[in-house]
Amino acid sequence: MMQVLIVDDDPQVRQMLGSFLERTGWEIKTANDFESGTELLSDEIDVLLTDIKMGEKSGIDLLRKAKERFPFIEVIMMTGYTDIQDSIEALNLRAFAYLTKPFEFSELNQTLINAASTRKLNQREAFYKKDLEKQVKDKTRQLRMEKEKLLAILNATPSLLMVVDSEQVILDSNRMFESITGENIENARGKHLCHYISGSEGTCTGPGDCSPSSPCSLNRMMFSALESPDKVIRKQLNLVVQPEGNRERKIIRASFCLLPGKIKGKQQILMMMDDITREKEMEAQLIHSGRMTALGEMASGV
Repeated sequence: MMQVLIVDDDPQVRQMLGSFLERTGWEIKTANDFESGTELLSDEIDVLLTDIKMGEKSGIDLLRKAKERFPFIEVIMMTGYTDIQDSIEALNLRAFAYLTKPFEFSELNQTLINAASTRKLNQREAFYKKDLEKQVKDKTRQLRMEKEKLLAILNATPSLLMVVDSEQVILDSNRMFESITGENIENARGKHLCHYISGSEGTCTGPGDCSPSSPCSLNRMMFSALESPDKVIRKQLNLVVQPEGNRERKIIRASFCLLPGKIKGKQQILMMMDDITREKEMEAQLIHSGRMTALGEMASGV
């Protein structure tokens, strides 16, 4: 059963309205002024039906107090005469309706029904909004944790993992980028890959040289990845790495693959690189030592 609080300083009006509304099926509470009306305000009141002129504290004051304490309560203002200023102020304070006495009981009853329905709708909307905000907050927290875990895994990987677009602009990388190039990835984002890593054939000295007409080994792999979206391109490359202005030739074991989706209309390529320069040097030393040993044994035999 819906509850209506009637506040009016005229006892006859309170009795008349209360009797009618009780017969109609409303649960009624009454008060004769601002103070007693304020005491009866609660979250169980669905609609506040108040007169505007009630002595020192008006119905406008009661409307303001009701909305401050119980935002979902709907308030219907009653007045014996029309005052444009009161009407504007009441509507600005989110009064549901403004009735001028005398009014038809049927009109009042329908206005109360509409006000009570609006209160229920607003409460339901607020509940769903709060629940949705909680779900979004929980999901955001979960995604942030997943992202942090993924970043921790990527940064712990000893390989250089880097994402570039189809024009070889650096989009992101793990921490190995800084270890290899000496440049922080935050500063490298948006720059061309050839500022830091390029082919060692001498044909690729900067961004302007990177083209299908004169590709270095690094470019050829990238073009192959773009042309083979379902394949992982793997190859050993001789590259020039430029850490802090120094050019170093390195042997890199590289894997390239095309990532799904585009950024600003450009395809993305994932690059995974392992520096195997030291490994190849040791391998060459072992081969050389083996050859020298074999030569020594052959000389001894002779």
